[in-house]
Amino acid sequence: MKNRIVLFAFILISLSASAAEGINFFTGKWDEAIAKAKKENKQVFLDCYTDWCYWCKVMDKETFTDTSVIGYLNRNYVCVKREMEKDAEGVALGMKYHINGYPSYAIFSGDGFLVEMIVGFSPAPEFLASLKSTKDKTKSKFPGFSAQLDPGYPDFYKASFGTGKKRKFPEQETVVKWLDEQKDLTSEVCWSVMWRFSLNEKYNNWIIENRVKLSELYGKDEVNDKISAIYYHQVTAAGKAKDENSFQSALIGVKENLPEQYPYIYYSFSQMYYQETGNWTKYAAVTQEYIDTAGYDNAGFINSASWTIYESCDDAAVIKQACTWMEKVCASTEEYMYEDTYAALLYKKGDYKLAEETALHAIDLGKKEDADIAATEQLLANIRLKLK
Repeated sequence: MKNRIVLFAFILISLSASAAEGINFFTGKWDEAIAKAKKENKQVFLDCYTDWCYWCKVMDKETFTDTSVIGYLNRNYVCVKREMEKDAEGVALGMKYHINGYPSYAIFSGDGFLVEMIVGFSPAPEFLASLKSTKDKTKSKFPGFSAQLDPGYPDFYKASFGTGKKRKFPEQETVVKWLDEQKDLTSEVCWSVMWRFSLNEKYNNWIIENRVKLSELYGKDEVNDKISAIYYHQVTAAGKAKDENSFQSALIGVKENLPEQYPYIYYSFSQMYYQETGNWTKYAAVTQEYIDTAGYDNAGFINSASWTIYESCDDAAVIKQACTWMEKVCASTEEYMYEDTYAALLYKKGDYKLAEETALHAIDLGKKEDADIAATEQLLANIRLKLK
């Protein structure tokens, strides 16, 4: 019995030490990581990040310092980390698996097939639950993707990846001409091109008509995102033309083809249209309708709307309304960017004393979060000029 107790204690100490050391990221090449996973009967965990990604840094600071998450990853995965815009393999992986939102985490089988995607920030308990749900998955959830890193992408597709300054996007005519020459539009390469670029009405309609087959191959979420993007461009064009009929037509299309996402997309697209047409009264009314329906849980959505009002709206009543929203957001969630938005709105409203107090609080939070607070410091200076 004594020997068993000693052995158990040794195991606990070993696991704790492993967790304390952090995640063991494999430093070899991608194909070597796949080979290592297959040999060790593990999955591959790919951490997709960019240098500018705020929530990637939050994940590193909060979720990836949790000992339970660290231990689980080290025991069950060959872990790989790639900067997706500057690292050559990161660019290739993003190109291959359509990763353009960060942070994203991709799970692969030991044979190199994509079995799951986890997108966005998650606190440690939720992230660990997501990882456990993928344990022992060997069959790809996305059978349309091969294991080959470059299945034959056209040059114009490859040129659209990398850092912002180096990206080159083709004219729509180039994309359409290339698609017209293809025999199988459901192929991995064709779908990649259609996913990446803005298309004409012919191919937009083709995607909508073939969404079931495409979803089977590449995942429902990705196909739905593309369809949403199709209607997004229609709403953008409608806003520029101040075409209410085209705007309403896009909303009908979303309701018919994306019924599960319609409630949120309705609010988002309505905001876009009324912002573009300069109808701030309706912009505020739609945002208030969202809050009345969903409450303040989606603080990011409310913050984005409020910041848009700060930047672009001069209607005093709307600015006052946005201040009310952000006051409630900040009362329930202490985050630098929310306090910064609230301070900016208070400044625009003319409530300089409260704006000063809020800006100071935002700066304190920003320092704790290691955020870039230069803009808030400038805002504070402007506020104090008004208080003199």
